[in-house]
Amino acid sequence: MKKQRTPIQKVGLAPGSLVYTGKTYNRPVEINLISIQEQGVESRVLTIKDFPLVLPQSGHHWISVQGLNDVQIIEEIGKNFSIDMLILEDIVNVHQRPKFEDGPDYSYVVLKEPSFKQDNGGLAFNQTCLFIKSNVVLSFQEEYSEIFRKFTEQLKTPKSKGKRINSEKLFHHLLDCVVDHYFPAMAIVEARLYQIDSELEELLHKKSLYNKTRKKIFQQLFQIHEVRQDLHQLLHYTTPLIELILNLIQSEYFEEELRLYLNDIRDHILQINDNIKVLNDQTTSMLEITLSLNSFKLNDVMRTLTLFTAFFMPLTFLTSVYGMNFKQMPFLDHPYGFALIVTVMLLILIGLIIFVRRKNWIA
Repeated sequence: MKKQRTPIQKVGLAPGSLVYTGKTYNRPVEINLISIQEQGVESRVLTIKDFPLVLPQSGHHWISVQGLNDVQIIEEIGKNFSIDMLILEDIVNVHQRPKFEDGPDYSYVVLKEPSFKQDNGGLAFNQTCLFIKSNVVLSFQEEYSEIFRKFTEQLKTPKSKGKRINSEKLFHHLLDCVVDHYFPAMAIVEARLYQIDSELEELLHKKSLYNKTRKKIFQQLFQIHEVRQDLHQLLHYTTPLIELILNLIQSEYFEEELRLYLNDIRDHILQINDNIKVLNDQTTSMLEITLSLNSFKLNDVMRTLTLFTAFFMPLTFLTSVYGMNFKQMPFLDHPYGFALIVTVMLLILIGLIIFVRRKNWIA
C-alpha cells in the first residue's frame, strides 16, 4: 500500500540531507545500465553491490533509476559519479518545481512526468530528474514508469542507430520523451471536456433541463472542478519548462547541433501551453453555463410558485369576503348564489391563465 509522505520531514535538517518525500513502495529500486559502444548496445541490471561502478571512457552510458524510496542507493550512485549532495537532495525531494542547473562539468534538469490515475482517470505527476556528466546520463524517476520503454527498445534493436547517439543526444531523447507525454495527457483532459460539453448540450433542451435533478447538476460541477484542477497542474508544470529549455539552449555545455533539437522541444512546450490555456477557458465557460442552468432551474421553480400564488389570490379574496358571516351580502340568499360565485371564480382563473399565456410567462 502506498503511503503519502510530506516535505515537513525535512524541516530543521541541514542542507544536503537526503529525505525521500514521495510515496513509498514495496518494490525495490530498479537500476538499469545501457551502454552504447561501437560494437552495439549492451544492457544489464545493476544492484547496490555493483557500486562503486567503473564505466569505460569509450562509448556512452545511460543509467536508469526507477524508484527513489531507498536513499542509501541514491547516495551511493551520487558518490560514484561525484554528484553534489544538494542535487541529490533535490532528486529525493519529489516536490520540486521544474528547473535547470548548469555546472562546470554537468547539466541537471527536474521535470514532472504526467501519468493517469486508475480510479477516476485524472492526472498525476511524478518527478523525473535527468543528469548528464561527461559520457554518462542518469535518469531518476519517482515511480516505476514505462515512459522510456519505446526509446529503450529502439536502442536495443539490431538496426538501431544507437552507435551514433552520444550522451548529449541521449539526454535530448529522454527530455523529449517526457515532454511528448504531455500530449496524451492533454488528450485525456480534452476527452473529458468533450463528454461534459455533450451533457451540457443536452441540458440546453427544455425537457432535459426539467428532468435534471439537483444532485446530477452538482455532480457535473464536481467533474468540471476536477478537470480545472488537472489543467491548473498542467499549466503549473509546463510554464517553467519554457524557461528551462531556453536555459538549455543558452547553455555552453551542449553543442550547436543539439540546440536545434532543443528549439523543437521548446516549440512543443509552447504549443502545449497554448492548448492548456484554451482548454482552461472552455472549462470556465462550461462552469458558467452549468451554474446558469442551476440558477435557471431555481428561478423556474420560483416562477411556478409565484404563478400559483397569483392564480389563487383573487379566489382566496372572494372566499375570505364571503366567510365574514355578514347577514347582508350580495347573492347570500340567492338560490343560485353558490353557483354564481363559483362561476365568477372560474372566469377569473381562466382570464388570468389567458393573460399569462399571452405574456409568455408560462410555456
